Amino acid sequence: MAKKKYYAVVIGRKPGIYDEWFGPNGAEAQVKGLNGAVYKSFASHTEAEAWYKSRSDSSTVENHLTRPIDNSGAEYIQLHQEALEAGKVVIYTDGGCDGNPGKGSYGVVLLHKTRRKELSGGYALTTNNRMELMAAIAGLETLTKPAPVLLFSDSAYLIDAMQKGWVERWHENNWQRKEDGKLLPVKNADLWQRLYKLCHYYDVRFVKVRGHAGIAENERCHILASQAMQRNDLPKDEGYSDECAPLSLKHTEETMAISDLDLLIRSMEPTLNDGRYVFVSLPLESDFSALQPIATIREQEGWSLILDAATAEQHGLEALFEAAWITLRVHSDLQAVGLTAAFATALGQAGISCNVVAGAYHDHIFVPYAQAERAVQCLRNLQQQASSS
Repeated sequence: MAKKKYYAVVIGRKPGIYDEWFGPNGAEAQVKGLNGAVYKSFASHTEAEAWYKSRSDSSTVENHLTRPIDNSGAEYIQLHQEALEAGKVVIYTDGGCDGNPGKGSYGVVLLHKTRRKELSGGYALTTNNRMELMAAIAGLETLTKPAPVLLFSDSAYLIDAMQKGWVERWHENNWQRKEDGKLLPVKNADLWQRLYKLCHYYDVRFVKVRGHAGIAENERCHILASQAMQRNDLPKDEGYSDECAPLSLKHTEETMAISDLDLLIRSMEPTLNDGRYVFVSLPLESDFSALQPIATIREQEGWSLILDAATAEQHGLEALFEAAWITLRVHSDLQAVGLTAAFATALGQAGISCNVVAGAYHDHIFVPYAQAERAVQCLRNLQQQASSS
C-alpha cells in the first residue's frame, strides 16, 4: 500500500502536522484561500516535525493525525550499518516518471566508510521501469574497483528480476523471455544487459525497501530524482521505444471487434503491463488533471481513480488497492456477452480477485499486485483450454 505523506502547516487556521490532505480535518482546509499560508509535505513525520520547528516560534508541535506515526525502516538501517562496518559500498536508488511513459528521472546515494556521493539524471521521454534500472546502473558504474555492494531499491521490477533469477534466464536465452512456449524480446534489454555485466563484476546484493516509508536515504533519492525532473534540458533516452511502454499506451491499428464468446476466449492473449498501479478515492471537488489517471469514474461519494503507483505516492494519496494491470489483446465488442464472466470465474476459482475496466478496444483486468504472474497463467490456461476444445 502506498504511504501517505505528512503535511506541516506552520501558518494556517490550525497549525500543526497532518497526515491527510483532503477533507474538513485535513491540511488543505487549513491553508486553502488563506493569504500567507506556510506549509509543506514530507515523506516522514520526523522530517515534517523538524521543518515545522525550524520555521515556528513554538518548540512544541500539535499533531492532527489519523494513524500512528510510522517508525518502520529499522531493519534496513541495521543492514545499512552492518554493511558499512564490513567495508561494503551501500547504494540507495530511486527512479520515476511524470506519466508512464513520460519525462523521467532517477536519484542515487552512494556510501562507503565516511564518504558519500549523490547522483541524479533523467530523460525527456522514458518509463518508470527504465528509470529504476538506470538508477542502479548509474550507481554501480560510478564505482572504480571491485567491491561488495548492498543496493537498496523500492522497485519490485528490479528486485524480483535480480533475486528470482529472471535476468540469468534472459541472458541464457539471448535476452529473450518465454511466453506460451515462444521466445519474445525482453523489454529494456539494453539496460538489463548493462546491469547484468555490472553485477558480474561487482558482488551485488539487492534489497527491497518500502518506498516512501520514511527511510532517510531512500527519501533522499526521491528528492534527487524530483529535482532532476524539473530540468528542461533532459536528453533523449536512446534506448526507449514503444516496445518499452505499457501495452495499452501504444498505438494500435483498428481491428474488427469480436463478439463471439468462444473466439474471444481463444484470442484473449493476456499481457501483463509493466508497473504497479493503485486505486485511490478523491472528493468530487478535486482537480486531479495533473495526476494523469489511467481510468476514472464519478460516484456519488467521490471520484475513483486508477493511477501509476509512483504518481500516487508522489502526491501522498492512499492506495485502496495495489494492482497489476493485465490487458487482453483481443478487440472485444462492448456488447459481447460472457467474456468477463468467463475470466472472472477462472480467476475466482484460483482465489484471485479482479477489477475490470472495459475500453473501446480491450478489456483491462486489475489483480492484486502480488498475484500478477498467477493471474496471467490462469488466463492463459483458460485460453488454451478453449483453443483445444
